[in-house]
Amino acid sequence: MALKVLKKNLPLFLEKPIATNIADLRALNNASKSAQKKVVVSFPLRVTPLVQAAKEMIDAGKIGPVQHVQAINNPTYGDVYYMYWYRDENETGGLFLQKATHDFDYINYLVERKPVRICAMKSKQIYKGKEPAGKRCTLCEKQEECPESPFNRFYMRAEEKEAGVEHGYAKWCGFATDTGNEDSSSALIEYEDGMHASYSQNFLARRRRARAARGSPATKAQSHSTGTRMSLRSLCTIRRESRRINLHPPQ
Repeated sequence: MALKVLKKNLPLFLEKPIATNIADLRALNNASKSAQKKVVVSFPLRVTPLVQAAKEMIDAGKIGPVQHVQAINNPTYGDVYYMYWYRDENETGGLFLQKATHDFDYINYLVERKPVRICAMKSKQIYKGKEPAGKRCTLCEKQEECPESPFNRFYMRAEEKEAGVEHGYAKWCGFATDTGNEDSSSALIEYEDGMHASYSQNFLARRRRARAARGSPATKAQSHSTGTRMSLRSLCTIRRESRRINLHPPQ
């Protein structure tokens, strides 16, 4: 579709991923070079107030030259990549392509250097399982015990099934055999002058609570017994001690 737009000599605004294979990427790159109109890829993070403030500080020399970057992304809405259409890796190309490209873009924008080499790894530790492919949360017999089900996370118990189907929240099971995408990944990026950046993303985090690991419904009891999930009392104790010694409490 993008190539057809360029042939019509129209401005082209692209969402990522702009391609899911090298051949398509090269074809698009070659076509864009001969295009008379602008070709723009949507990377909105670089224009957010936070990144703009960081850019202003760097350009003004307030922190000196940037010699190293450590970037971490722990989205608290990570379940969308396993329980909605994003779970199909044929559509997303994986979460480096679907998600981390935004972060790589703002890092490159801030340091104004050309990346020359990258190494990366990924793993899938939590969002996997043996539930049947295509299984829906609202039709699951385990929805009351599953910590990730809409029944437990969003609905009032009096309206769980009806609300899920009516309002489009009938999510797919994140612990089914057809659940795609890694749930954590890291990368090291080397730049042309030898500087490097480290990047890590995980999709297990949840707002305002610790989450060492989130098991499937079948492993819920095992998670409790092995201590992978912190109790509310333990979390409150850690927060209290963190404040006492002037450390940031865990989120």
